[in-house]
Amino acid sequence: MTDNRQAYIIAIPIAVAIFAGLAVIAVTNNSGNGSIEKSAIDNLEAYAQYSPIVGIRQNTITVSGSASTSAAPDQLVVSFGVDTQALTASDATQQNAQKMSAVVSAVQELGIKKDEISTSNFSIFPVYDKEGRSITGYRTSNTVTVTTDKLQLASKIIDTAVDAGANRVDNIFFTLSDDIRKKLSDQLIEEAVKDAKMKAELALKPLDMQIIGVKSISLEHFGIPQPVPFEMFAKEAAMAPPTPIFESEQQVSMSVTVVFLI
Repeated sequence: MTDNRQAYIIAIPIAVAIFAGLAVIAVTNNSGNGSIEKSAIDNLEAYAQYSPIVGIRQNTITVSGSASTSAAPDQLVVSFGVDTQALTASDATQQNAQKMSAVVSAVQELGIKKDEISTSNFSIFPVYDKEGRSITGYRTSNTVTVTTDKLQLASKIIDTAVDAGANRVDNIFFTLSDDIRKKLSDQLIEEAVKDAKMKAELALKPLDMQIIGVKSISLEHFGIPQPVPFEMFAKEAAMAPPTPIFESEQQVSMSVTVVFLI
């Protein structure tokens, strides 16, 4: 009993010393982390001020804007072809190659460069009798497309190709080159966004609200007129005077959707 009492008395000062040491460590750690805690508090306060904008609950208005302009075309696209038929696929292809070679040479004499001419379609397929049972021959079809900035040659290209042996004129249209499209697209994006902003400001004015930021912008559409299909066969062209082709300005448009923060 006496030994237990003595052990108890000895343990009390040790426990007091351990407790005091822990307290000193705690005070030291708190004083060392003062700047960290202050920084955390500052960040929380900054977030609290910013949270109305970036938080889940946002006040927004979504508006569509548009802009359009007209531009003179700077590119001509003409597609013409040669169809040949023979008893064998080899003969049909050989005849087609000879005729198309003559057509391309004649067109190049107008000043059309080799890199302005490309093959857009080539096919060989069997030809059947009326009952659709027996093969009576083979047909080869070759289509060539001329893409050039020599707009004034539109009529001559068609007439020259037909005179040289082309028996199809599939398409002809005026359009805009990639450089002009990019330039107009950049210009119209800015105008379409300004249009969206103006509409948003008009809508918010009666509500005594203002735009304070932008959440997102979506480019909806950049459009140019679709080519008008054009088809002419050699017999029709041979009976007609020089083919009249007229160019017209291209109407280009851009639309955007902007989500404004308010």
